[in-house]
Amino acid sequence: MISNITDIPESEYVSPVTLSADWSRLARLILLVCLASIGSVGNVFMISAVMIDDYLRKRGNTFLVNIALADFLVSGLVVPASAVVILAGLQDNLNVCRFQWFLAALCFLVSVLSIAAVAVENYVRLRCSSEVSQKLSTGDRDLKA
Repeated sequence: MISNITDIPESEYVSPVTLSADWSRLARLILLVCLASIGSVGNVFMISAVMIDDYLRKRGNTFLVNIALADFLVSGLVVPASAVVILAGLQDNLNVCRFQWFLAALCFLVSVLSIAAVAVENYVRLRCSSEVSQKLSTGDRDLKA
């Protein structure tokens, strides 16, 4: 039997945006602020490490920086937007929910596509000749051997 969200009793429904209503608003807010802070600082450290260290500053790590930027968007936009929803009491606002799901889905797709790009790059580096791999990594479009 397929269940609709309206079939779920109010006491069992947990919003993915504002967490369970059993928690106090202050506890939910403190949890989201801690998660946003830790996530943002960690992603800033990751991006800074790649930008500062010469050993890490190579073309293959740009995809990892892209994933860190997508995670930074989640911890810097989606989680604080949830905190605003909690503070304003807008748990049932459809436009806010759609905006947050859009941002979360966008960041998820960026992460998945970046991981796929890393996999393709590693496959080409391991399976193709070093000349073809070098031409692809330097941006040379003349692949005639």
